[in-house]
Amino acid sequence: VEFIYALQNRLIYGRVRNRDGEFVLASLESIAAAASHSSITTSRNDDDFEISLVDAPGSGVYPISSLTWIVVRAQIADSAKRSAVSGFLQWMLGPGQRQAAASGYVALPEEIVKKEAAAIGKMN
Repeated sequence: VEFIYALQNRLIYGRVRNRDGEFVLASLESIAAAASHSSITTSRNDDDFEISLVDAPGSGVYPISSLTWIVVRAQIADSAKRSAVSGFLQWMLGPGQRQAAASGYVALPEEIVKKEAAAIGKMN
C-alpha cells in the first residue's frame, strides 16, 4: 500500500534495506531522498522520459518509492479542453506541488518539474 494509506489507516510497516545496505523506514524525508537521488532517463525522443525512484542510490533513501503518473494526449483538438488540461497540469506543477506535503506527498524535484512544464508547453 502507499505510504499515506498506511499512515491514515494506522498500519504497521517496517524498514526496508536500500541499495546502500541501510534499513530505512518510509517517511516523507526518505521518499524525498529517493526522488532527489533519481535521475531522468531520456529516450530516443527527447519529449519522452521516464524516471524510477525504485532502489535509488544514496543514504537515507527509501528503496520502494514511486511516482504517481498521469497520461495526457499531446494533441487535443478542442482548444477549450486543451486549455483546461494544460491549466490543470500547470497547477499541479506549481501550487499543487506546494500543497503536496499537506496531503502527505513529496513535491517533485525541480528537474522533473522543469521537464514536465516543457512537455505541457508543447501540447497542441
